[in-house]
Amino acid sequence: MTSLGSRRVSRTGALRPSCGCDLHQRTEADLGGPISVTGVAGLVGRITVMAMPPHRLPSARQFFPAVNDNDAMKKTIRIHTLIERALIRHIRKALPHPEAIDLKPLPFLAKVDLAIALGQLRADVRGSLSAVNTVRNKYAHEPATRLTAKMTTDLWNTLPVRLQDELHAIFRRRFSKQPKSMLTQVLGILFLDARDYAILVRPSLEKK
Repeated sequence: MTSLGSRRVSRTGALRPSCGCDLHQRTEADLGGPISVTGVAGLVGRITVMAMPPHRLPSARQFFPAVNDNDAMKKTIRIHTLIERALIRHIRKALPHPEAIDLKPLPFLAKVDLAIALGQLRADVRGSLSAVNTVRNKYAHEPATRLTAKMTTDLWNTLPVRLQDELHAIFRRRFSKQPKSMLTQVLGILFLDARDYAILVRPSLEKK
């Protein structure tokens, strides 16, 4: 067993997540394990999505089966929901009186903008999250929609360069432009970025 940043790598190449959340030390394990067209074999069947309190950050037990769902529509909708829940949690943490507003009825992009305004989300992911929201809505209103290479290429092109570089660094030779794999990679990195950024910046903000 050798170490890779804050993660562990077995001699077989399987990556195991640790509790660290350093954005520069994410691994394949953080994105649901080694990614293939079908995701991690059997993972969805082994992990049950548990009911999540409304203002708690989504955990690995919610994220892994969602990002590895074989159905592109379900994957997109589930990760979109987890991102939205993470945003609500970060926004509530940043508000002096969060009980004064019900965030749930706000449109997804309004939550994105509010999180950015409160310093809880990087502004450079707005375009990517807007694109994910568009795909999610297309699936929700047109269930017969099929995932295409153009859809995932367009999503990829919205990613800020720092996240594109991070995905290349994480997956290396495993990086794939195959539509299902690309969807998994893009949704996974966007969720982790939205979830982790506020965790990392909050301590520095609280010291000021």
